Amino acid sequence: MQFKATCAAFINSDIRIAQQQGHSRENIVAGLAYAIAGNYLQRVKGPRAVGRKAFLQGGVALNRAVAHAFAQSVGRPVVIRRIPNCSVALGVALLALERSGGPASTRGYSDA
Repeated sequence: MQFKATCAAFINSDIRIAQQQGHSRENIVAGLAYAIAGNYLQRVKGPRAVGRKAFLQGGVALNRAVAHAFAQSVGRPVVIRRIPNCSVALGVALLALERSGGPASTRGYSDA
């Protein structure tokens, strides 16, 4: 199942059509996971190349189906940190601390 809509309001219509066409719940959910990955890759990443390692961060990384869709879409394994929904906030906080001249002990920090 492949959804074309990128807006939650419009994708709901696509879901209803898929249900009426008899698509399974699993197929619809897989389509949603790929829609999330595709939307990010097209609208956020854009034409920039994906590096040797691809990281998936934020709360969306807690969804294994979305993580799988990202990995399939970029053609390589996707690294997900132990606490992906906090790693972005932690990274930004450490960067802000470093840029403000905060403690040097934060340099080289890793939560892995």
